[in-house]
Amino acid sequence: MNIEGVYNRVKDLQRRLEIIPHAVSDVVSRERNTLLALKKDTMLLGRNDEDMPFTPGYMEDTYFKTPIAARNYYEWKQGMRAETRSLLQYLTDQPEKNSDTPDLFVTGLWTYDPAVIRTSSDSFSIINPHVKGGDIWRKYHLGDGISPIARQYFWENFLLSALRRHIWGK
Repeated sequence: MNIEGVYNRVKDLQRRLEIIPHAVSDVVSRERNTLLALKKDTMLLGRNDEDMPFTPGYMEDTYFKTPIAARNYYEWKQGMRAETRSLLQYLTDQPEKNSDTPDLFVTGLWTYDPAVIRTSSDSFSIINPHVKGGDIWRKYHLGDGISPIARQYFWENFLLSALRRHIWGK
């Protein structure tokens, strides 16, 4: 390849690198349902956006008026563990949560079902417009993003290959 050919390849690569934010935005827009499912998976695993377990646990939650009510709910939820786990779409290889950690399975109609993703040219956010769902998100410190494990999964399985195709044209 001659100098002019090298120069043209470098210019083409420079142009591709300059528009990476647009390529990322395209992937996020195209994979919005994947991002919502990753958020849901994280909630079903009983974790917030920092990958920290939801607190308080069932037995310490002041929502329950008595220790007996907390114990009854806890035992009821133990019968749903397999069903809850079966709803995971992407983060299926993650370890089982502690049995006292909430997973928001029962409150799905308020917590993850109404979640929506908003995109802009340089970011996205996942919000919950439902009043009860928003209260639960605040209680368990759910932010407007996805957890580190979910980000890594999205990077490895969606974004990296798309960026490689974008940058190298393959």
